[in-house]
Amino acid sequence: MLQQFRNMTKWGVAILVVVFILTIFGTWGAQVGGWTQAPWAMKVAGEEISFDAIDRLVGQREEKAEDLSDTARRDIYRSVIESIIDEQLALKEAERLGLKATDLEIVNMTTSRLFSGEDGAFNRQRYLQARRDASVTEWMHYERIFASEIALWKVYQYVTSGVVVTPDELRDYFNLRYQRATLRHVL
Repeated sequence: MLQQFRNMTKWGVAILVVVFILTIFGTWGAQVGGWTQAPWAMKVAGEEISFDAIDRLVGQREEKAEDLSDTARRDIYRSVIESIIDEQLALKEAERLGLKATDLEIVNMTTSRLFSGEDGAFNRQRYLQARRDASVTEWMHYERIFASEIALWKVYQYVTSGVVVTPDELRDYFNLRYQRATLRHVL
């Protein structure tokens, strides 16, 4: 009987090893073939947001802060997620409203952001250097960034252009939020 148990154990171990090897190769093949579960962290208005994009923004905000607690790190992560969602929804609204950047606006922003000197004037040397060094894909990347910034600004202007705050409303808000009172407590 003990010999029969040993024979069964050999086959059991062999089957276990084969299943393990198949699982490892199956998982590796899925990762290499691009069949992983989710190559993106979230979808907002149909746009896929990658884990890398979130991590990059979180890293940028964490660099600015010092001695972060776990709560502060969670707050930064939450604010990054909220800002990504807000931005994507605003871009979708800009697209719906037809608010997009013109070529001239993109050129103006590119020259003012990338090629202006210390005095704010156009720096031709910097421009020529960038034309020699940067690839077409790099230029297209900057153009997409600037186009989305312009579209976001146009949505902001569209939303805020109809807002009018009267002096009475401003005074009421100030009194509600910042009015001080002196209280005395008598025992």
